[in-house]
Amino acid sequence: MIQKYIKDYHLRRVYSKNGRQPFYKLASKYLPHDKGSIVIDVGCGIAEFAEEFDLAKMYDNLFLLEGNKVTVDYLKNKFKNVLEYKIPDKLPFENNTVAFIHLSHIVEHLEQQELYDFLQEVDRVLMNGGVLVVSTPLMWNGFYDDLSHIKPYNDPVFINYLVAKSEDRSRKVISHSYKVLDLVYRYRSLPVKGGWSSKYLLVDILMQILKRVVSVLGFRYQIKNGYTLVLKK
Repeated sequence: MIQKYIKDYHLRRVYSKNGRQPFYKLASKYLPHDKGSIVIDVGCGIAEFAEEFDLAKMYDNLFLLEGNKVTVDYLKNKFKNVLEYKIPDKLPFENNTVAFIHLSHIVEHLEQQELYDFLQEVDRVLMNGGVLVVSTPLMWNGFYDDLSHIKPYNDPVFINYLVAKSEDRSRKVISHSYKVLDLVYRYRSLPVKGGWSSKYLLVDILMQILKRVVSVLGFRYQIKNGYTLVLKK
């Protein structure tokens, strides 16, 4: 039990930091060994993941796909294979040819049908033995501070449509041929405040005093506000 507590504490410390580097590092563990493998980053932004691990030198067939034309033009000055791409259009790859697909903070910008259609495309191009990495925020009180956020998708969405031996849901299951290699949650630390009350006056007063004490001492609580899911086909 103590070992589990220590492990959970370590994970919360590592994955509650600001920035995406811990999750990039997690994704990098599953990159293919073959230099000729097709590796794609969809919605790559300014290519932080590719630059973090110098993927352009590691792979001859690194492809960066991005929907913002200004960003695409910027990336073309630094990388060889940069494509302007809008989800859920057809991915410009043959069936069963891609070894690694990285999706970092992109799926939350999609409507439900867009995500479903896009996952079908991902399944089409990903080869057997290929890896899909999804990093995305969960619902928390800051999720809709970004007007481009459409909907948070929790990990069972991907598991139900790609992994689990389940019946068709609101849409036809896409595949049963994936397995979960890793699932790590992101945490956000928040100050202890509000929400403490009782129907008994004396207990309520004591609870408010305790809340004040833990606030002064700097106690914080953590919520899950995102995750990285790694699937292998």
